Amino acid sequence: MRNQRIPFWILVVDLLWVTLALYLAYEYRYGFVVDFATVRECFSTFGETWAAAMLIWTFLTLVMRLDGFNGGWNFGAVVSDLFVGVFLLMVLLLANGYLTRVYQSRLVFLCFGVFAIGGFVGIRCLARSVLGSKRFGTSVRRVVILGGGRIAKELASAIMRHPEMRWQVIGFLCPNSDTNGLSPADEGDTRKVRALDVATSLKDQKVDEIIVAMPNPPKQTLDLVAQCQRSGIRVLAVPQAYELYISRPMLAELDGLPLIALGQYELPAGSQAIRRFTDLIFAPLLLMAVLPLVLVAALTLALRRGKAFRRELRCGKTGKTFWMYRLNVDRKLPALSTYERLLMDLGITEVPQLWNVIRGDMNLVGPRPESPERVKHYSDWQRQRLKTKPGITGLAQIHGLRDQHPTEQKTHYDLQYIQRWSPFLDFSLVLQTIWTLAARVGKPDVKEPAPSPSRLPSKAETKLEEIAYVDHP
Repeated sequence: MRNQRIPFWILVVDLLWVTLALYLAYEYRYGFVVDFATVRECFSTFGETWAAAMLIWTFLTLVMRLDGFNGGWNFGAVVSDLFVGVFLLMVLLLANGYLTRVYQSRLVFLCFGVFAIGGFVGIRCLARSVLGSKRFGTSVRRVVILGGGRIAKELASAIMRHPEMRWQVIGFLCPNSDTNGLSPADEGDTRKVRALDVATSLKDQKVDEIIVAMPNPPKQTLDLVAQCQRSGIRVLAVPQAYELYISRPMLAELDGLPLIALGQYELPAGSQAIRRFTDLIFAPLLLMAVLPLVLVAALTLALRRGKAFRRELRCGKTGKTFWMYRLNVDRKLPALSTYERLLMDLGITEVPQLWNVIRGDMNLVGPRPESPERVKHYSDWQRQRLKTKPGITGLAQIHGLRDQHPTEQKTHYDLQYIQRWSPFLDFSLVLQTIWTLAARVGKPDVKEPAPSPSRLPSKAETKLEEIAYVDHP
C-alpha cells in the first residue's frame, strides 16, 4: 500500500545532493571559487569517487529502505538509519579508494560525509513537511474505519504515522453491538444513525475509502460495504487474527476465496553468527567506554545501600534461565532519590548487562528478558519472543515500553524486530536508544503504561467522529 513514487523521488533528490555535497566539500577544501573550470576540476579529480558514491547510495537506499517513511515517520529513527547508511557509504568509499588507488583528500572526504547526512535528513524533513501540508497538490484520501475496538485504534494510529499515504481518518463507524469497543470518553461523542442512512452520509462527506477493521462483521456491515462499493467508495479489510501475520504471510487464492499462508520464521545460522561476532566486538568497547561512569555509580550505591550490583533471574532463548546483572537500584520502590532516578533514566543501571552480552546470555539488541514467573504465563503467541536471545535494548524499548509494561504490548514490537532483523536495524536501534534515553531525562516518572500502538488519536489530532449505526426496522 506504500506510495512507491515517494521513495523513488527521494532517491533521485538524494543522488542530486550527493553530487552537490561532493562539490561543496571540494570548494570548502580549496576555497570557494564557483565557475565552470572549478566544477570540471572537481569531478575530474573525484569523478570515480562520485560515481562510486552514486552507486553505493542507491544500493544502500534500496536495501535498507532509507526513504524515511519505512515503518512510519519518526525523526529519531530517520536520523539513526541515515547515520548508519552514511557510515557504511564512507566505509565502502574508503575501501574503493584503497583498492583502486584513487586519490582522496581526507578533508574533502570528511566534509562530504557531514554535508551528505545533513542534506539527507533535510530532504526527508522537507518531504514530511510537504506531505503533511494541506497545500500539497495531491488530494488527501478521506478514510472511515469500520470498527471501534483495538484493531481500529491501531489502524488509526498507523495511518497517522504514514503521511506519505495521503490518508485522513475522518471518523469511525461501528454497529450498535460493537460500541463497547470505544473507550468511555469516546462513547459520549457517539451518535446513532440507521444503517440505510450511513452510505448516504458517507457519500455526502466525500469519503474515498472505508476500511473494515472488525472480526466477524454483522449483516448490516456487509450490506453497508455493498452500498459503498456501488457508490464508488473503495473498500479495504483488515484480515482476522492479523497478529499471526507477523510470521511473513503469503497470499493465495482458491476459487475466489483468499487464503493466507503463515510460515514459521527462524533466524538463519549465518545471521546468528553475525550477531554474535558484532556483539563480541562492540560490547567490550562500550563497556570500556562507560566503565569509569559505572564505577562511580557503583561506588555511590555501595556507600548508600551497602551493595553496588544485583542479579535477577531471567529467561533467555528457548526459555533457558540465566542471571542478569544491573546496578542496585530497585525500580519498584515508591520513592527513589534524584541520583537513582537519573541512573534509571539514562539507562546506566542496565550497563552491567554488557557482561551478559560478552558471556553469550544476551545480545546488544533484542526482546527484553523477563522473569520465569512471567514467562510461565506466556501464551503460545507470546512464546515466539523466546526464539532469539534477549537484548539490552530493542524495538519495544524505543517505543517507550519498559519492564513494567504488559508483555502483550511488547510482543507486537519484539516479533516485528525478529522478522525484520538485519545488522543495519541493530545499529539503528542502538542509536535510537540514545535518542529515547535523552528524551526521557527530566520527565516525571509515569506509572501507567505508555501508549501502545493501539492508541486512539485524540480529537485535536484528527477531528474524529464516532458513529454507531443500527439496523433499519
